[in-house]
Amino acid sequence: MDIMTAGSWLALNERKHTLAFIVNREETPSVTTKKSRGELVLQELSSDNKQWSEEMVRDYPGFILGKASANGLIIHEWNTKRLIKYQLGKGIHGISVRGVGVTHPRLDKHLPLFRHSPLPELNSKSTSQRAWGSWIKLFSNDNNFSSDHSALIWRRDIGGVLWASQSAACIGLGHNESRFDVCNSLSRLEVWDHIPNPFNNIEREN
Repeated sequence: MDIMTAGSWLALNERKHTLAFIVNREETPSVTTKKSRGELVLQELSSDNKQWSEEMVRDYPGFILGKASANGLIIHEWNTKRLIKYQLGKGIHGISVRGVGVTHPRLDKHLPLFRHSPLPELNSKSTSQRAWGSWIKLFSNDNNFSSDHSALIWRRDIGGVLWASQSAACIGLGHNESRFDVCNSLSRLEVWDHIPNPFNNIEREN
């Protein structure tokens, strides 16, 4: 949650079973701005077909903005110079701060592990562990926090301040249902919370 602007890095529309998220890139705009990228997530989720332009995002730092549904994943990538739109097909994909389709030590190490693990067997009523299976263990990386660039969960001193991974989320999207599971303590693998969706399997009006 972005307290200053009431934005977020991740949001789920429970009624429409759509998801929006943002990954921060390192670029900053040429002029000083107080705009928060967290605003973009809620803007993306509030519209069924948001049309973004470079003029609309010119004052924001670099970002990768995604919107997902049962129909697929649409990405808008802004490097403070160009806004590029991607549509990713079926498969297991990874995105890092370096950009869409750009290699990163974290992706090199962990993406093959997810691709070679059994797919989750999702339904809206099972426990987190049963629904996501081996993926939950992959997220925890055996509780191995590391400062290495390849670490999936990391702890690193940046300018005298200790930064560390705090949480992880698993989200499944269907046409008429979705599920959201979150772990707020990555050092305790067994503590995953399933957040029930009251709008599952309810036909919505167009």
